[in-house]
Amino acid sequence: MNPLTLGDVSVTSVVERDGPWRAPEIMYPTCDKEIAIAHLKSMEPFIYDAAANKLVITYQTYIVRTPHHTILIDTCLGKDKGPPHNFPKQPWLDGLDANRLTFADIDYVFCTHLHIDHCG
Repeated sequence: MNPLTLGDVSVTSVVERDGPWRAPEIMYPTCDKEIAIAHLKSMEPFIYDAAANKLVITYQTYIVRTPHHTILIDTCLGKDKGPPHNFPKQPWLDGLDANRLTFADIDYVFCTHLHIDHCG
């Protein structure tokens, strides 16, 4: 994500994992596979990798900085979730570091919902 600035508020993201990951029929088992593939093939490669028949999925945290607070929105997967979510946490930690953040710098953590990929 490109950083976004709205007045004195900025929004950036920290990517934990990005890339082709799961076949559409695994994510959406009741869909009509032929219809889904036809639609997906017309989409940009950052959404669907046709050669691999996999959806491109990005797990990321949003960092919102205001003049008074630093807020994390969603915290990705975390460690030790078990298959198929065994992703290394280091890229996320490196992303925080690249944004010059430590855990002590975070004022609030907001989880949009409690799916496994949002509440690490």
